[in-house]
Amino acid sequence: MRIRNISIQGLFGSYNHEIPLFQREPITIIHGPNGVGKTSILKLVSGTLRPSLGLLRSVPFARLAIRLDDESVLEVKPAVSKEPERVVSVKRHTAVRQKRIVHFRLLRNDQVEQEFEFSGVKRLQGRLDQWLPVHQVGPDRWLDRRTDQILSYEDTIQFFSADLPEELREADLPGWLIEIQKGIPIHFIETQRLLNIKGADSSQESTVKECASELTRRINELLAHSATLSQKLERSFPTRLIAGTGTGTGPLSEDEIRAKLNALDQKRTRLVGAGLLEPSHEPTLPAKRFDETTQRVLGVYIQDTEQKLAVFDDMLRRIELIRSIVDSRFLQKTISINRVEGFSARTRDNRPLELSGLSSGEQHELVLLYELLFRAKPGTMILIDEPELSLHIAWQQKFLKDLLQIAKLAQLTALVATHSPQIIHDRWDLTVELLGPSR
Repeated sequence: MRIRNISIQGLFGSYNHEIPLFQREPITIIHGPNGVGKTSILKLVSGTLRPSLGLLRSVPFARLAIRLDDESVLEVKPAVSKEPERVVSVKRHTAVRQKRIVHFRLLRNDQVEQEFEFSGVKRLQGRLDQWLPVHQVGPDRWLDRRTDQILSYEDTIQFFSADLPEELREADLPGWLIEIQKGIPIHFIETQRLLNIKGADSSQESTVKECASELTRRINELLAHSATLSQKLERSFPTRLIAGTGTGTGPLSEDEIRAKLNALDQKRTRLVGAGLLEPSHEPTLPAKRFDETTQRVLGVYIQDTEQKLAVFDDMLRRIELIRSIVDSRFLQKTISINRVEGFSARTRDNRPLELSGLSSGEQHELVLLYELLFRAKPGTMILIDEPELSLHIAWQQKFLKDLLQIAKLAQLTALVATHSPQIIHDRWDLTVELLGPSR
């Protein structure tokens, strides 16, 4: 499932925008003057498809319509209940508050098929600061440590709903909206991407270090999976060899065996270079002719090794692409990847360098590439706000070429908001200009 068009009316009470998506490539770029709502549109799309009432409430708008490739339209309108919600205690009536509601409607052929009111409020067990960067400062009052804003419990849940663990998010969504969410996963890469604020103690962590730790975990999970598969194949190796199974279409010729063993050696070399395997010495096969038994043994060995190494195929392609891009950008530093550190940096004279010692542009580049290649599932729609941040003009001009490679490899689509003509470079055919209100 894909989004074909985004239409928004009454943005900030002034702007109406029509945005056709993915006309030529799996990428669309929105650009325009400051204040026309580029970032706000990304927030509204993310808030609708995740969904997050906090994001939807953060932007004034009258109507959002998202047309899908099955010709259905997801229509979103903010609304205020006509009947105020009166909260009653044993002793007295508390302050009267309006319910904050967003109406979702799914339309086909201009007919309302389903309608749903989303309040986004869910009473959680336990303290909010277990999961969110907030601190309780009074009854029903929570301090957002990032902005120093005081929020009610309801506002805190609504604003941070997208940041809560999956099992704690609003669960009472209609089936049709859940299916749309599953069909169009959203990954929002915001401008504040170099610093993470954790929940329990609001501690700060460099995002690039978090990416390195996460990559370490991913590599070690793959290695564990490969080890489990190896044990399984080793246990069944004698049985399969004796039974004459495991070689697929039949015994391999000697030329085929030598060619496949050479290909496996080349793949091991790539895996070592990507930090997925440790270097090892592989003995050279003797030049003498193989007898039939040797051919059978080597045939099973080759098939088993191909299975073991295939575990790394997807990760290998992603690591080689990120390495290729980074190596072409970083002039005085090198980035390597391994199972212990994830990412590690060194100067050109081979001195170790803390990842936090990379320039802000280098960190932005590494974090953005990691988000795209390792955190987004296939089929995800990526929302990227201002990819040009801290990047040199030459890097900005290469961004779209890199993004197209990544989109093809990782099976992504992307909606990009930018101020930079260098990001667009020579691909104005991918752009939609957002204009001010007509006069």
